[in-house]
Amino acid sequence: MSGRRILALTTDSFGGRGGIATYARDAIRAMAALGDVAEVVVVVALKPDPAEPLPPKVTLVDKSGAGKSGYATAVVRLALAGGFDAVWIAHASLAPLGWLAARRSGVRLGMSLHGSEVWRRGRLSREWAMARADLVMPVSHLTLDRFRAARGGLDQPNAILPGAVDFAQFMPGPKPAALIERYGLAGRRVLLTVARIGADHGEKGFARVIAKLPRLIQRWPNLVYLIGGDGTERGQIEAQVAEAGLQQHVVITGYIDEAELADHYRLADAFILPSSGEGLGIVLLEAQACGIPTIASNLDGGAEAVAGMSRAVNPDDAVAVEEALDKAFAAPRVRPDGIGRFAIEAFNARMSDAIDRLLGT
Repeated sequence: MSGRRILALTTDSFGGRGGIATYARDAIRAMAALGDVAEVVVVVALKPDPAEPLPPKVTLVDKSGAGKSGYATAVVRLALAGGFDAVWIAHASLAPLGWLAARRSGVRLGMSLHGSEVWRRGRLSREWAMARADLVMPVSHLTLDRFRAARGGLDQPNAILPGAVDFAQFMPGPKPAALIERYGLAGRRVLLTVARIGADHGEKGFARVIAKLPRLIQRWPNLVYLIGGDGTERGQIEAQVAEAGLQQHVVITGYIDEAELADHYRLADAFILPSSGEGLGIVLLEAQACGIPTIASNLDGGAEAVAGMSRAVNPDDAVAVEEALDKAFAAPRVRPDGIGRFAIEAFNARMSDAIDRLLGT
């Protein structure tokens, strides 16, 4: 086989859910589209859904049912078989295995950096491997700065690679009547957050909004907080809502299928991500692409996702949140001009430059 081959290690990508999976798919598609790349071999650890049609030159090695040891064994075997020109890992949790695969293959290691999981130090094996990546690829300047600060100013070659949004899928449109009926939203003013309700739900910030709802309802009595997502910690959020007596003002959708995701954004009168651990926040890009007035957090990388387009406030500041909502509810539903810097084409160009650096071309 002529051309370069890349070994891509992912927690979840094709057949996966959430922002990390979306980012990994976009990155792999961009790699495979490069003219001098002959194949991208993707090893996936989690695959809750059937995999999407694979792009040309992408081979999927599905180890979603194999556990950690089965996944590691498959990666080592691939590395020992050789023939790769670079190794890329989609998440820092794979750093030790990525370093081993790169070392066994005699090639360079590229590593994507996302949010709070790389802002603090972790296990020694992960730290050791991360310090030896040949190219770090953070999704934002904030992630790079915090990654370095947590490690005493560690200064590796880097390429800032923010995520992308598909403008053909995420575009302005009317509120879909079927979803209004499904969730009982007729005549309601909708404030939306889309995020997984997992172990990191505290960093996503659902509780921050729920705690402020009594004050916000005084201002907007017909307000409903729509939480688009599901996860292992959903019960905790439901308990907080019940304890506050807010069941009439909070709706949790459960898992949203990709085919319905854009329509869920269009339900919103305003979108908020009141987070503290996002490297960038792909949902912020998707909401803005749909023309939804958007509020990000200034505690994390969300501020970079809305810079020059939407507002970023401290989500713990009730007055700031209320003022931002007041402006968002009055704003037109239009796609901001600056969102073009997050187009798929722009992402592909940045990835092309990064892969050239990783391959040493």
